[in-house]
This record gives sequence, C-alpha cells and structure tokens, in this order.
Amino acid sequence: MQNNVYLCGEVGNIALQLGNNLSIIESPTFGYDGYIAKYKDIEFQDFDIDQGWNIISAYINPFDTSMTDVMADLGDTVLLMKDGLGGVYWPQYNVNQIGNWNIESGYLIKVSDITRFRLSGELVQPDSLSMVLDAGWHMISYPRYLPITVEDIFTQYAGSIVLIKDGNGQIYWPAWAINLIGEMLPGQGYQLKVSAGFVLEYPAN
Repeated sequence: MQNNVYLCGEVGNIALQLGNNLSIIESPTFGYDGYIAKYKDIEFQDFDIDQGWNIISAYINPFDTSMTDVMADLGDTVLLMKDGLGGVYWPQYNVNQIGNWNIESGYLIKVSDITRFRLSGELVQPDSLSMVLDAGWHMISYPRYLPITVEDIFTQYAGSIVLIKDGNGQIYWPAWAINLIGEMLPGQGYQLKVSAGFVLEYPAN
C-alpha cells in the first residue's frame, strides 16, 4: 500500500511510525504546506529452517534483493543455496551466482543448524504474478501468505504437470491421483516437472 503523508520540517529519518504500522519514507518532495513523502508499509515473514536441506520461498519482496544481503543475518549457518537454473550462493567462498532474490523462485538451502530468520519488504500480490514455465524441471515459489490445497492451484494444469515435490519429499502426482503434499504452505518452495509449457497463476490471498 502506498500513500502520501504530509510532514512539517525536514525528513531526517528513513522510517516512520504511523499507528501500529512501520513504514519506509521515500523521495521526499516540498509542497506548499510542508514536505510530501511517499511511504510504503514494511511487512515481515519469518522462516523456520531445519538443519540440512530445505526448499524455501517468500510472499515478501525484500527491499534489498541481493542474496548476500538477504542472507546476511544467517552468517556461517548458510552452507549452500541453489536456484532452479543451477546458480549457487556459497558464502564460504563469496560466490553468488544467483544474484538477487526472485519472488517467483524457490530456493534449495542447506544450513548447518536449525535456524530462524526474518525477511522484510513489501507484501506480494500473488494474483499479479504470471510464471512462465517451459517443459522440464522448475523450482517455484508459493507467494501467498495463506495455505491452499495443491489441487486448487494445479488441477487446471494437470495435463501439463508430471510431478510436484515439496522439501519433505512429499509428492503430487496427478496422473495417479496421488497427493501427499496436501496444502501448499507459506515459506515453502516446490519442485515441479512440466511436460508442456504453461503460465502459472496464483489466486489472491
């Protein structure tokens, strides 16, 4: 959500408390009766990551999308990250082939211990995304903050879906009417194999 707020004097802070909302002030400009600044609300998403390999994704688009900055608070806990294109983030050797966090992507992440971290940024509107998927394997995000059954999302694409896997090894296999995933969950990423390309669209929260 973006709004205008009128402030007297100079805008010296980067954060503004409006009621219970914390916001970032952007691009202050001078108006005839004071300063006008656009602000955007800060949203947060917490991740609980198990030791070993996980697949994660977000419903928050971070303000600073550099993978190095997104993962900075985890320090040496992060051993390795991979995206669906084969890029790696390997902090021990200062390797960042992934580049920036992509809200449409899921990420394999290996951590040395159970860990928790918080992502801050703007809330994604999932119904505004259109994910173009070609035949083959993909690692996709789940950009909603509410759960929904995997059938509710993928039944319409069932003719193109070979297999979907979550980070716990559970599968959705429409050809055999198998759904061990149940609900798709916020914070989780998913691997899927596609036999024919289509555009994946999620419903609004």
